[in-house]
Amino acid sequence: MLSAGDSDWLCNYQVNLLRDANEATSLHQELGPAEPYVDPFLRNNPTAYSDFLHLLCDRGMLEWTLAPKDTHTIGVFFAAKKDGKIRVIFDARVCNYSFKDPLSTRLPTASSLSQVETDGPVFVAAGDINAAFYRMGLPSFLRFLLPWSSWTVYRLWK
Repeated sequence: MLSAGDSDWLCNYQVNLLRDANEATSLHQELGPAEPYVDPFLRNNPTAYSDFLHLLCDRGMLEWTLAPKDTHTIGVFFAAKKDGKIRVIFDARVCNYSFKDPLSTRLPTASSLSQVETDGPVFVAAGDINAAFYRMGLPSFLRFLLPWSSWTVYRLWK
């Protein structure tokens, strides 16, 4: 359960996490255009790409629009996992221009931890967010995946 302050911070992500449109555009121009990476097999095979979109749709990971943008902001590629399965990776570098720089965190060094003195027990904990990026969604104005015309995919979809 989040504290009221943390909850408010996340609920107001547009103010707290996103750059204003002018700042994002300036950063994009300053750093230069970034073309999201799309797996060459998908990029060169609209039928395979259409099949991939079907899989994403079946899993509730797609959102459709009647007003597509001229450019795509999200790429997609794959990497082999140690157990032989394939990991899907979405290239969201272009989307990242829209987000403010993260807050910094000062972590202790191993040396400083070794110098901690106490008269009582010391408890240490570690945490991990399982599949965090799968559970995180992009704001709707950043959700554009198609590197081909919508018409090409629509014809293949039918």
